[in-house]
Amino acid sequence: MVLRSARQAWAVVFEGLRAQSWGEGAGGGGRNTADYRILDGLVAGRVMAIIDNLPEQCYTWGMWAYTEPREGDVKKQADREMFLLEWLVKALDAAGVPDVRSDAEGEAEERLLLMLLHDTRQRERNGRELHSKADMARALGVDRRCLDARYKWGRRCAVARASLDELIGGALGPVARVLGEINARAA
Repeated sequence: MVLRSARQAWAVVFEGLRAQSWGEGAGGGGRNTADYRILDGLVAGRVMAIIDNLPEQCYTWGMWAYTEPREGDVKKQADREMFLLEWLVKALDAAGVPDVRSDAEGEAEERLLLMLLHDTRQRERNGRELHSKADMARALGVDRRCLDARYKWGRRCAVARASLDELIGGALGPVARVLGEINARAA
């Protein structure tokens, strides 16, 4: 069994082993034996152990971005989204980006950060973003040129995107390393 990516491993482990046909035969060769089902379970356990030991923001990102909510998980996913939004605001503050000045700007910033979160998740899932620069500018009530990095909203956007990229690396990097070890042994 060779897992192709850390994203796939995350989804497989949390969506259930049977959904990916682990231990289900995979074309013969005796792969339906108890030994292979045990091996699959050990691999899944190793991946899950890595995921469970990630920093809270990385774990939350992975659960929000790489797993599909089940029935009854809508509130849990909404809580994860709010956690990530708060984390992103703290990341902006830590980067020294000038703070918003009014309640209206605060609400606009929240809309922008939510759009960036959803864009990043969509990009991670299928390589495309949901919102254009013009969409984001409309949500902020500014001209789209204001999203250039030399302006306030553009700087906030650039720092938020860089923070999200670091978050993705923190979530997927350890999983990718353990997958590399597992796949090297399986080869």
